[in-house]
Amino acid sequence: DATRLSTWHSGQVVVVVAHCASLLLVAALARVVGASDRASFAAALIFALNPSFVYFDTQYSYESLALPLALAAITACAKAKRSTSARSAWTYGALGIVAALACIVTHHVSAIFMAAMCLAVAVVIPTRGASGTARWARLSSWVVALVAIGGSALWIGFVARATYSYLDPHFSTT
Repeated sequence: DATRLSTWHSGQVVVVVAHCASLLLVAALARVVGASDRASFAAALIFALNPSFVYFDTQYSYESLALPLALAAITACAKAKRSTSARSAWTYGALGIVAALACIVTHHVSAIFMAAMCLAVAVVIPTRGASGTARWARLSSWVVALVAIGGSALWIGFVARATYSYLDPHFSTT
């Protein structure tokens, strides 16, 4: 009651914050993978030009909340992989796990996207630093990816079984 906002307007504030966070996370992810400041800005700008982002106020949906969580997990996974110390690798790994688990329980399709992207990060992005640090960086990024994949599979398999029927028409040949 302190804000005097209705539930609808409070929800809109949450969605606006989530969308702004998504832009910042896209730029951060671009920086982690080696893009310049300008290229990172361009990545965020291109992301902002997609129709789902531009018309975010026309619908209130779970993916509006899950996408920043997915991007946070992917970015943390990439930061873990590029870490130059074991401590930062595991710190970013822990952040990635928390964001991944939050995404999984928020929106299942976003979780599938997140799991695939974390796997791609673990496989493709090179490590930095000394060989001992690189080992921890690789391991922490793989832990994030495996939590994202396994958590998504378990959640969809045991809790959100309706996701199969939702996705089936997009993959079936009938």
